[in-house]
Amino acid sequence: MIGQTEAFLRYKANSQRYLDFVVLVATAVPTLRQTLDAQPATIATPDYFRQLGRDSASLRALIKDYQNQLASSSVVTLFSYFEEYVRGALQEIVDFHGGNQAFLALSKDRSSRFFGPLTPSIRDHKRKLQEHPKKGKVGKYRKHSSALTHVGFSFPTDLLAPFGASALLGKLDPKRGFKAWEIPDIVEGALMLGITPKARSRLAEIRTLRNTIAHGTVASVTIKRAMSMGHDLRATAVAIDNHVVEHFLVLERYA
Repeated sequence: MIGQTEAFLRYKANSQRYLDFVVLVATAVPTLRQTLDAQPATIATPDYFRQLGRDSASLRALIKDYQNQLASSSVVTLFSYFEEYVRGALQEIVDFHGGNQAFLALSKDRSSRFFGPLTPSIRDHKRKLQEHPKKGKVGKYRKHSSALTHVGFSFPTDLLAPFGASALLGKLDPKRGFKAWEIPDIVEGALMLGITPKARSRLAEIRTLRNTIAHGTVASVTIKRAMSMGHDLRATAVAIDNHVVEHFLVLERYA
């Protein structure tokens, strides 16, 4: 049985690797501060940037803003990992069912299998439902609907499923795919996983801050706030992944 998507395993590993780096920097800077306070200060030459060695004064100036710089880069990085996770999980659903063309063909086949000649029984049940609804016949409508459901009859909304499958493939197009702001709508619309107003607001807050930082606007961010955002993104990813594994990674081509 599949426990987690490959997309989530990548997301988890990348996020943890980056958080380990954050811990490294958050340990190295206080150590540097102690070194600068020592008399005399012995400053190591930086790896890979030997020509950019700094004196004590310039290093002290850089340290003052290190939390904001580290926190800002954390917001950008962790949201980017989350965005790529969503894209990867959706593509994994498609790939699980044979890839783009097979996925779309499967949807069309399952939806249109009752377009051909119907058995007399199925046709009779369907005819009973081909009228404008009358309040006094609700019980009969349910009876005929149940009979059709039992044999896997494709109702009108089922027939629209291939359009949804095609729309999903469009959102996964490498050049014209979905934007970050669409994630809540895609999760709700394509995966049918409810997103609470609070969760939507939180995702919008994180995305807006990510955009602000990525577009070059200086933002004041603390490590605590950045890590809180990373925690909430992971919680959302866990909820999405559990839903995907439970409902969408189910073999259908043999049904």
